[in-house]
Amino acid sequence: MTWTAATVQASFPTPYTPASEDSSQYATITHPGKVVVTGEADPGASVSVDGRPAAARQGRYFADEIALDNTTSPVAAGIDIAATLGAATETRSVEASVPSAPSSLEYDADGNLAFDGRNDYTWDAENRLVEIQTRTGHETIGAVFPSFRQRMDYADLGRRVRSRTWHQIGGTQFLGIGYLFLGRTVQSRTSLVRRP
Repeated sequence: MTWTAATVQASFPTPYTPASEDSSQYATITHPGKVVVTGEADPGASVSVDGRPAAARQGRYFADEIALDNTTSPVAAGIDIAATLGAATETRSVEASVPSAPSSLEYDADGNLAFDGRNDYTWDAENRLVEIQTRTGHETIGAVFPSFRQRMDYADLGRRVRSRTWHQIGGTQFLGIGYLFLGRTVQSRTSLVRRP
């Protein structure tokens, strides 16, 4: 039996609460307390998500929706997926996370989003987004909320020319530019990994 993929995606946040009647800014955002689990498994296999059959199955694809209670705080949970074909069973675990509902939004003096309930946003003098970084204290909500930082660089005419991303998971920091993974740092040791 072969697995190809299993992923989790949080549902889109709704509704937004305006800061005032004439404002284009929002004061809060409500994140639904659910995630969608999707993946691929052998078409003949029976797939279960957290101990119950997957809600939707089409050929090798499966999907299910898992409820998470985020009414008082952000929540992170492991979701177990099992595929059984004959006597063979393979299992996978995926991590799911949902921010708290609602999350308060903050803006800078120019009206740019400064905080979304988890990340701080930094803008330059020309109102271009130059950095997104997990606010201190929000990175330990669970293993699926690692510390995150992304920096964007712009050319003279305002076009973004580079984006660098760092993810901190435990003691390991991962670095990438665009979609290219460059390396990882473990307790001040750097190991560059070349992709084939």
